[in-house]
Amino acid sequence: MKGAIVRTAHCPIGVGVIGAGNIARAHLNAYSQLPTLAKVTALCDVDREAARARMAEFSLDVAWFTDVEALCGSEEIDAVDICLPIKAHVQAILAGARAGKHVLVEKPMTLNLDEAKTAVKAAKDSGATLMVAQDQRFRPKHVKMKELVARLGEIVCARADINQDLTTIWPAGHWHYEHRGALLAIGVHMLDLLRFLVGDVREVSCFERTRLIKMRGNDIAVAALEFECGALGTLVSTWASKGSPWHDSLIIQGSRGACHTVGGLFIKEGNAPFARVEVEDDTKGEWRFRSSYREEIRHFLECIRDGKTPMTSGEDNLKTMAAIEAMFLSSKERRAVSVGEMVER
Repeated sequence: MKGAIVRTAHCPIGVGVIGAGNIARAHLNAYSQLPTLAKVTALCDVDREAARARMAEFSLDVAWFTDVEALCGSEEIDAVDICLPIKAHVQAILAGARAGKHVLVEKPMTLNLDEAKTAVKAAKDSGATLMVAQDQRFRPKHVKMKELVARLGEIVCARADINQDLTTIWPAGHWHYEHRGALLAIGVHMLDLLRFLVGDVREVSCFERTRLIKMRGNDIAVAALEFECGALGTLVSTWASKGSPWHDSLIIQGSRGACHTVGGLFIKEGNAPFARVEVEDDTKGEWRFRSSYREEIRHFLECIRDGKTPMTSGEDNLKTMAAIEAMFLSSKERRAVSVGEMVER
């Protein structure tokens, strides 16, 4: 792996999209809005009909592959965008890195922390950019919330919830029922957001259960967090929220006020009442989270173009993955676990 040559990318950057499912559809829509930065030149999926459907929907006349290694070998590609089931992420990242391609991978980066460490090392050895698609950092309300948090003084407490009913989104037998569960798949959204807004996590205590849904992993997980800055927090992640397609909320309290995203974006400073802060609502219409997908992909492409490190680089995301892994260990061993303990393993 050492010494692999990463091709110099010029705009528009040639992108190969790996996977043709729902998340690939959202990414392809984002690329269609960024024609001066990128051009999708190849698509990879073992399902011919899914690939044809995506190509037709976005008027793509591109090469179609069924093999990831073959796509990564294409000379027309500077970067790959991995939109596969979680268990397939690490091998696709390694294939991209071996071929000297820059890599964008859907969250979570990998199935576990050990795989994440392997992926980050491969990208580092090849000199490729590795970015994890933590799109929630790029949602308008969360970008604005980052500004608001700076006005709150010393952060004391942070709470994050994410709730869905998995059964209303995917039928039984879908791959989401077969991995480690809600904590990894959706809890990672809010944990990464807490890192973005408050700072890195020092220690966690977590309980996870499988209560209402027949699945391999957890359908609910609740964690208590201690941040490096001294703030305390909670994270609730559930796929057992009956009838809920998606609901997330953040509450952050500081020495000079508080802000939250319950029913909108609000800030309270001093003794004043909570005031609404107007931001774009990108949750309505066919293209939910359209702004966040577009802006995360714009960030990835601009980092390649400018030779910069992405905000959600693989290296940075190791801290998110380490905190999630610490939660699994905490639940298993019924004890508080240091995030540093996971990093050093």
